[in-house]
Amino acid sequence: MNLISWNYRGLGNRATVQVLRKLLHEKDASMVFLMETKLKTAQMNKVNYVALKYDGCFPVDCVGSGHNRRGVVFVMEGGDYG
Repeated sequence: MNLISWNYRGLGNRATVQVLRKLLHEKDASMVFLMETKLKTAQMNKVNYVALKYDGCFPVDCVGSGHNRRGVVFVMEGGDYG
């Protein structure tokens, strides 16, 4: 089992998501823990559904707005990103 833990500091653009997807594929990550994605639950679920395709996505809403957004953490497991 390979685990990736990353303090991402924002996961809001397509290029960043593609970099993450490539990393997960290269490292054959079976579990991912991302911190500070600065996304709401619905946005994170969309990133997972469209690009990452992991089972067990457990997003936690961020708090604040703009530059003050903080606090999102989520775990995914069982990736099918290939």
